[in-house]
Amino acid sequence: MTRLRQLIRCLTLAVSALAGFGCSLPSRNDLEVMQSVNDLGDAVSALRQDYGVLADQVDSLRIAIAKQDSLLRRLANLAGVAVPSAP
Repeated sequence: MTRLRQLIRCLTLAVSALAGFGCSLPSRNDLEVMQSVNDLGDAVSALRQDYGVLADQVDSLRIAIAKQDSLLRRLANLAGVAVPSAP
């Protein structure tokens, strides 16, 4: 029975040692990689926000162009000028 207890103690010591090594502090290289990944995530988020702003600006420009086009067509109609239809 003592042989079995020694084996169990040895295995317990080995498992706890492996668990301890698995929970060691990350190396400097690991920290730099984690920081780079965080920075990349922040940059992607900023790009998404910029894209949203640009999409809103494009939409508002399309509305402004449509209003100007309508105004020009009305003026041309009042002046009796033929205006080709939009493509």
